[in-house]
Amino acid sequence: MNTNRSMNQILLKNQTFVEVSVQERDVAAKNKPAERFFDVDKFNKLTGGYDKIQEELLGAFLEFTPVLLEELKYIVSSNNASDAARILHKLKSSTSLLCTNVLYAEIIHLEETSNTIHGSEYKDRIVKLIASHEVLMDEARAMQKILSS
Repeated sequence: MNTNRSMNQILLKNQTFVEVSVQERDVAAKNKPAERFFDVDKFNKLTGGYDKIQEELLGAFLEFTPVLLEELKYIVSSNNASDAARILHKLKSSTSLLCTNVLYAEIIHLEETSNTIHGSEYKDRIVKLIASHEVLMDEARAMQKILSS
């Protein structure tokens, strides 16, 4: 199955599965963003629309991202700037193929400004980044379901 389709086509096919799941989760948790972070068009372009490659990339992303997010939470709470930059760099690499440019730019910004880790604004942005990645992981799971159907 070739998934070289637009987000609207995919969402219409699945009765806006991603959008509905994001909205339901937002009601339960106020810190969770309501926007989409998975860029289907970019993902299709960078993978050539090959289902097998997409499935492998999504699997790796969903396997390793939760570990990175947990590590990031711990590192930020311990105010370790160099480790925060290291984890953000890994997160940037694993996320780059499937996230929106806005999310990617935020990761880069946080990586480059990790020396401000002691500030509350930086920590607030990390909390929002983690919440955004949780939404992105849900969207990636939805894409996995689409690929396997």
